[in-house]
Amino acid sequence: MKFARYVGRRCTDPEYASFLKSADAVIDTTRGTGNVAVSFVRRGARHGRMQMRWQAITRDFFDLSAMLYVADELAKRDEAWTRRLQFTVPVVDPSIWSSTENVLADVLGFLTGDAYEFRWIPTRRPDGYGRHRVQLPRGRHSVVCMFSGGLDSLMGAVRLLDAGERVLLVGHHADGVTSTAIGLSR
Repeated sequence: MKFARYVGRRCTDPEYASFLKSADAVIDTTRGTGNVAVSFVRRGARHGRMQMRWQAITRDFFDLSAMLYVADELAKRDEAWTRRLQFTVPVVDPSIWSSTENVLADVLGFLTGDAYEFRWIPTRRPDGYGRHRVQLPRGRHSVVCMFSGGLDSLMGAVRLLDAGERVLLVGHHADGVTSTAIGLSR
């Protein structure tokens, strides 16, 4: 399956415009108009659309992560199990991403059993999301732990707590059945 990151008029590469028309899915995280919406929830309270100022590479990384997640959800597996996923990704500095492309593809392949290909296209700095409305207090947490709700992440969190760490759990949920469970968290 072919996926593309949508960045609007910030990318003027003619091949990119052509690829947008032929992609199986175009993933758009642009503020207010995207087909992938992002918001923060803290202690069960939603804080609206993401409001953060990021460096360009951080925003590129975040949007790539969103693309990978959405692609994993959209691309169905067949009897062969391994999917071939191709990504066209406009980024501010393609040389950074090209230099780590093999490692990225290997790690993702190991985690998912899929084959990944990337094409990095130069673009202008992405629009910011603004300033985050709620800041986490400094010094309250000593580590951050990804938390999916599965047994493996639960055990990781328990080990960190047993070691005396002050843990900040970070997770996500998709629309559907899991989105209604967010009210149950504290």
